[in-house]
Amino acid sequence: MYVRAKRIAVLGLFIALNVLLLFLTSIFEFNTLFLLGAASFTMGIAVKENGLKLGIGFFIANTFVCFITAPNKLYCLTLMGMGIYLLFSEWISNVMIRKYKKIQNIFIWLPKLIFFNCLYIPLVILAPGIIYAGSMNQKAYLFLILGGQIVVIIYDLAYQYFINTFWARIHKFMNE
Repeated sequence: MYVRAKRIAVLGLFIALNVLLLFLTSIFEFNTLFLLGAASFTMGIAVKENGLKLGIGFFIANTFVCFITAPNKLYCLTLMGMGIYLLFSEWISNVMIRKYKKIQNIFIWLPKLIFFNCLYIPLVILAPGIIYAGSMNQKAYLFLILGGQIVVIIYDLAYQYFINTFWARIHKFMNE
């Protein structure tokens, strides 16, 4: 009972951290994507530490609290999209590693990129004003789609680096 309560308390602190980071995105507009990315990393930590079921519960609770408290709801949608991507990323990594002991990176990256594009390309086509405020032509659409691929790869690599380096140290410190 104690261990489960401790896990839920830590997840509550992560939600509070996410709300704080969302408020900071409204103050420091030039660092919006960095702060939203940092906030979304907690969703991946929730899945890594507590499993997919509790991670999904954390995602739902975090989304609900962020929509209630955040001043800019568009940032909540962005955080939600990043969280959905990380939930899928953790799920696909767990499934692939459990099913195939020695797996090539392409079998993990390919489903991630397909899933990202299923979310991103309709957003670019149906609501490009959310991503880019200027006038859109064919080159702008192509630039947004290719730029999105580069950004998601950098985001995923940064997340993996954070989990494997910093979170491993923090986790060890918390369990001492």
